[in-house]
Amino acid sequence: MLPFIPFRSFASQEECITTDDILGPFFIEGAPNISVIAPFTEGVARMYITGTIYAKDCTSPIPNALIDVWQANYEGGYEDIDYRGKIYSDENGNYSFESIQPGKYLNGANFRPSHIHFKVTYLNNPSLVTQLYFEGDTSIDIDPWASDPEAADRIIPLATDDNQNLNGVFDIYLNVESETVGTFDYNRNDNKSCVRSIAPNPIVNEFEINFYTSKNGNVKLDICDVSGRLVKTIFEEKLEKGLHKKSFRNLGLKKGIYVIRQFQNNVSTDAKRIFVN
Repeated sequence: MLPFIPFRSFASQEECITTDDILGPFFIEGAPNISVIAPFTEGVARMYITGTIYAKDCTSPIPNALIDVWQANYEGGYEDIDYRGKIYSDENGNYSFESIQPGKYLNGANFRPSHIHFKVTYLNNPSLVTQLYFEGDTSIDIDPWASDPEAADRIIPLATDDNQNLNGVFDIYLNVESETVGTFDYNRNDNKSCVRSIAPNPIVNEFEINFYTSKNGNVKLDICDVSGRLVKTIFEEKLEKGLHKKSFRNLGLKKGIYVIRQFQNNVSTDAKRIFVN
């Protein structure tokens, strides 16, 4: 399962913070610490959601944030054990889980759109309670919560890979000061090479990658499709150990989800998903 990256375009810090949504009546405390929240269902595609948790500066990853997720099953019903779980973001703020696309259920006279609930908590900061929706859902326009303009950045596309699995990227920006997350100390000897951030996202024309290299040597950045096949190499150069920033534009990519892979001395060190609009 691959790591991830920022999923929206933003002009200011206030605009990047993820908006909230209703908790709903189906939240249960004490969900299991698992990343595969849906049991296998014959004939139902698996869905992989990945993302990064960021502070309010829109670029500082938050490690060890608690992500509580819950959703309906394929038929639109909530269960007490399955279709819910708790996961933690890793040292680079990344998280991921495996599930299925939730079914719809009636809310009064109309069906609620397919959605996943999130409750994200970091240290003693207030929790973010929100919902994730999916592009192309015909119930979004008539749903009072999904149709809210503030939910627009929480409606994401899904891409299908070679195994017919669904893939989506949902980055979450908390109203948390970056200073409370700690400064990345690139002088430490135990840091791993990694892609720190990619912005803006979705990418339209021009974007910037911040990445760290743990030693001197040859560094390469590849763009691959969602199945891992190389599309193009966008950067290759000898660099010294440390943090680096590179800008790119006019790559000629078609709309969809891609993976940016980082290599150091021909060894893959990190990968994050992006969306090209």
